[in-house]
Amino acid sequence: MTRISNAVLIILVPFIAGAVGGFYFGHDAGATNCSATRDAAAVKQLGEIISAHTALVDEADKASKALRVATSQRAALDNKTNKELKDALAKTAGTRAGCQFDDNSMRQLEAARARANQAAAIGIIGAVPAAP
Repeated sequence: MTRISNAVLIILVPFIAGAVGGFYFGHDAGATNCSATRDAAAVKQLGEIISAHTALVDEADKASKALRVATSQRAALDNKTNKELKDALAKTAGTRAGCQFDDNSMRQLEAARARANQAAAIGIIGAVPAAP
């Protein structure tokens, strides 16, 4: 080899090594950048999911509170209906032994039965119909 070819090799080899190293460095930096972009999108999406979940939890809490209120109102109306039935039956306690009920008691019992059927059809959220 001559001096010129040695000089060219001395210049060309580091140049090629630098170009190859630069290529791989750039490739790695690009892959890292793509990965960071993808991870940022995933973090954003997870944040949105968490926000939606928080909103659903709040809605469930409101529904639960409404259900507790409706249940307590239903219990109060059920207690009132039970009292009405006890009062109606107390009037004729002596004649019930012979299975005899006066007309007014039978009408009240029929009305209570109709209200109970209607309340069962409405469910907990609906109010029990008031006694006439």
